[in-house]
Amino acid sequence: MKGGGLLILAVVALIGGAVSVVFLSKAKTQVKEHEATIESQKGKIDTLTQKNTTLTQEKADLTTNLTLARDTITQTENRLLKLKDDFDVQKAEHDAFLEKTAEELAAKDETIKTLNDDLAAAKNKHRDYDTQISDLNTQIVTKDQEIDAIQRRLEA
Repeated sequence: MKGGGLLILAVVALIGGAVSVVFLSKAKTQVKEHEATIESQKGKIDTLTQKNTTLTQEKADLTTNLTLARDTITQTENRLLKLKDDFDVQKAEHDAFLEKTAEELAAKDETIKTLNDDLAAAKNKHRDYDTQISDLNTQIVTKDQEIDAIQRRLEA
């Protein structure tokens, strides 16, 4: 049985070797597949790393642009606030000027009304004087005619 045990051992070893070869072959195939997968993934990793670098740079650029935009907005806001304050001051000055001018114009309008009333009264007096002068001229002409008539009678 010693020889039979060796034979069984040899058959078991042979079957074990064949199974090992099959498993090793499958393992080698899987290793090659995994190596191919690793190589393809390395390319993807390199691409993603480049994209990550690009996106990081773009993020930094956008952050810089955002900071500049915020600074510009802050400066513009400050300028607008200053302009609003200046506008409010000038509007107040303008309103005060308009009020003062309105008061002065009202006083001048009153003066003009008084002067127009005086002018109308003076024109009425002037018309009265013109009428009186016209009447006096008519009386002078009448008296001159009477004097001429008297002189003619005296001469006759």
